[in-house]
Amino acid sequence: MRRDFRVLLVLALVLLIGGTVIAASGDIWALRNSAGSEVLRVLSTGVLVPGSDNTYDLGSSALSWKDAHIQGAATLGSASVTGAATVGTTLGVTGASTFTGSTTHNGDVTLGNAATDAVTMAGRVYATDKLDVTGATALASTLAVTGASTFTGSTTHNGDVNLGNAGTDAITMAGAVYANDNVTLGNDLADAIDINGTADIASVRFSGYINGTIKDTPSDYTVIAGTDHFVAVSNTDSARTVYLPTAASVGTGGIIVVKDTSGAANSNNITVEGSGDETIDGAANKAIDTAYGSLRLITNGTAWFTF
Repeated sequence: MRRDFRVLLVLALVLLIGGTVIAASGDIWALRNSAGSEVLRVLSTGVLVPGSDNTYDLGSSALSWKDAHIQGAATLGSASVTGAATVGTTLGVTGASTFTGSTTHNGDVTLGNAATDAVTMAGRVYATDKLDVTGATALASTLAVTGASTFTGSTTHNGDVNLGNAGTDAITMAGAVYANDNVTLGNDLADAIDINGTADIASVRFSGYINGTIKDTPSDYTVIAGTDHFVAVSNTDSARTVYLPTAASVGTGGIIVVKDTSGAANSNNITVEGSGDETIDGAANKAIDTAYGSLRLITNGTAWFTF
């Protein structure tokens, strides 16, 4: 049945082009045009091949085939898809590919799989799930992320960087952040910026307020590094002692303020003690002995100093 169909197909093509059909040695049919050139051949294996390599078209811009059903692999020198295309399994492209319209991918998409692969995108890229970039990425325009984004390696930004644009935006940075240009965090006075680690910044401009953590204590208290920045002693019915954390745990440049908010430290002093053998201005401790007095302390990583 299949052989008969192929014979009918060849005969139909003959009628269309006014050529001749000849029986070919070892094969089923060969088709020649009016000039005598072979244009089509049906091999004995059932394979339909052109008369010469890379010469003849299948269909034309005026007369195109409708559907093509291919169960195996299709090897294409180049492909131009002008309509919608659905790929049920993997689409592997080993050369350059250009998408001039929108493409929708419902599963995972892998762009490049080697360090030398270059991926150029002239338009926008939308990812409804997540976008993982494992190699170097150069963006000539804006990268807009409306959801959560995680950067596990280093990122380099040569222009301005805006992180967050609403009061509810949360930005978490687990590693070091280096900035050679401007970095804008938030764009509203209601935006909160929490830095739980160390930030080395050459200069800072604030358009809003700087809010430090206030720890109110009515009794003796041990300051917690990284949590307590302003310690308010609210009860001095008797003498009080505030114990500093180790200078190393706070880090070089760390600042702690101890304040008498009871207004009675002139009667019952507040003593601020260094940790272990660490000193404050060279002494083991420092006292607040005036009403509403305070001590502003900064560390060099090994000792404390008032300023």
